[in-house]
Amino acid sequence: MKKSNMKKYGPWISLVIIIAFIVFLVNIDHVLYIQLPTPDQIEDQISNIPMAGISDYVNNPDGILVEEYSDYQCPFCRRAYPLLKLTLLRHNGKINYVHHPMPLSYHAYAQKAAEAAECARDQGRFLEFHDKAFAAQSLEVDDLKRYAMQLGLDMDTFNTCLDSGMKERPVLAELEHAIQIGVTGTPTFAVNGEFVFIDEVEGRIMAYKKK
Repeated sequence: MKKSNMKKYGPWISLVIIIAFIVFLVNIDHVLYIQLPTPDQIEDQISNIPMAGISDYVNNPDGILVEEYSDYQCPFCRRAYPLLKLTLLRHNGKINYVHHPMPLSYHAYAQKAAEAAECARDQGRFLEFHDKAFAAQSLEVDDLKRYAMQLGLDMDTFNTCLDSGMKERPVLAELEHAIQIGVTGTPTFAVNGEFVFIDEVEGRIMAYKKK
């Protein structure tokens, strides 16, 4: 990250780290209670849940907005994602799903992984790359490029996008906005603007569908 950007966003990032730790301590019993997949199960679970029927930024005026604020290097984000993906599939066509990158500074590879996902979005393959990044055991730049190649992306375009840092500012802007609206850690989920735990997403969707 460039020094100018670090100077600009540094206080915000430090603040969110402190708040996230406090929130984690307050909610640790809830987090540990949720029946999430183990790290060894994540790759198989993500890979075995079909992509068909899930769309990013669905333009459905009557759809329920489901937002995910996450960090690709966050272990709880990786464990919660398969459950979110299953929920999106169960409500196919009724959900406007939006992912907000929130790379935390103490995760060395999260920022570049988020930028890579946005580069994949430019080629219409965000969700597929999103899956790859969450299932991955490694998120170094060479790995990110390998995942892009496996998805059949135009590698000249992808490499230029990633290497140039053109997605750095948009990703950092998402992070700053998330902090400003009260997101205190990753993963965070919201249904129609209401913050919820991962195990509450389904119930909130059902409640809105009944209205």
